[in-house]
This record gives sequence, structure tokens and C-alpha cells, in this order.
Amino acid sequence: QGRKIAAEQGRPALSFTIDPGEAGGADIFMAAGSLQFEPVEIADRLKVLKQPPRHLLINKLPAVEGEEFFTLHNLGQALSPYRIYSRPALVRSLEAIGYRLVDSWRNADLGCYIPFHPEKTVREYLGMYFEREQAPGTNGSRLEK
Repeated sequence: QGRKIAAEQGRPALSFTIDPGEAGGADIFMAAGSLQFEPVEIADRLKVLKQPPRHLLINKLPAVEGEEFFTLHNLGQALSPYRIYSRPALVRSLEAIGYRLVDSWRNADLGCYIPFHPEKTVREYLGMYFEREQAPGTNGSRLEK
């Protein structure tokens, strides 16, 4: 449907794919409040890309210093699986595919109470900025000559 609308509106710069391996080529990947609903970890999504993004901007991520776990998120009309990330494991997984953590911050206004397991409550969500290490001989720009 996206391809059809882009063609109708004369927007050749827009592209769409259903194959995650074809989704590379962007300079920035941004996720805000969505990775916890993804069944596949972000590092696994990125490592299949032919041209991974140079920058990762992740925000509103429920994460703990301990082990990752799953719970359910109450959406009102439905329940959805909800991943609580292990911050150290996430950083290691992204470092393993060539990214380095540049900055991180807390989203103190967001949290996640886990009924029946209050010890698992996430008091605040996280934000993180990663940059991909560049291969020798590149300047990090897709506009190289």
C-alpha cells in the first residue's frame, strides 16, 4: 500500500519493503517506546542489514540492570507481550555488531509496575544513543566521492 501511495503522489524517494534485510541504508534508526513490543532483538535486526545505520537513537525503553524478562502490557482492550530489556546485555549485543554507546539518559516520568511481582517494577525507562564504528577509509557519510 505504501508503494502505491508513494507512486500516486509522485514521491520516488520513499521506499518500502517487507524484507528486513532490505531495510538498510538509513543514517539514523530511531525507536521510541516500540522495541519492547518487538519479538526480535534490535541487534539481530540490524546485523542482517547490508548497510546498517550509523546512528541509533533509542528512547522510552524499559530496562533493568539485571536479567531481561517478559511480562504482559495491558493495552485496555488487549494484552501484549512486553520485553523488559537488560541494559548491560543490550549494550553488549550492540557493541558486538560494531556500535558504541555515546550517551544515555533516564526517562523518570515513565515506569512499569508489574502486578504480583513488585520486585520486577521498572521505576524509569531509558534512552540511549549509539554510533557505529566506521570501517577504515570511510568518513561515515553516504555522500563519499
